[in-house]
Amino acid sequence: MKKHFSVLAIFFALALIFWGIPIHFDFINSMNIGVDPAFYLWSLKWWPYAISHGINPFLTKAFWAPFGQNLAWTTSVPSIAILMWPVTDLLGPIFSYNLIIYCPHLSRLFFYYPSSHPNPNSQLIL
Repeated sequence: MKKHFSVLAIFFALALIFWGIPIHFDFINSMNIGVDPAFYLWSLKWWPYAISHGINPFLTKAFWAPFGQNLAWTTSVPSIAILMWPVTDLLGPIFSYNLIIYCPHLSRLFFYYPSSHPNPNSQLIL
């Protein structure tokens, strides 16, 4: 048990070193932004909206009017937007964006425990 606690403490210390202390951080109304997440936030809302309204999600006139934009040539995130559709509807695009950003870091922690306790009855496939 001490070994697992020490790994958790190391992950927590590394998180504090890289991201600082998130005191009073509102994960629904505030963004932990890098360079330009506005397009990703728009994409998280656009793909579910276009699919639910029967609009072609690859072509939009929401920007670059009057000609529109072909989203096949952009870095929109259709698969993530569709997977996060329920979360985006319930809690909004900012919460979904923050969750997407932090998921890879949380997955390291959740991957550690099963990998530290392999099942002796199963064979590892490499």
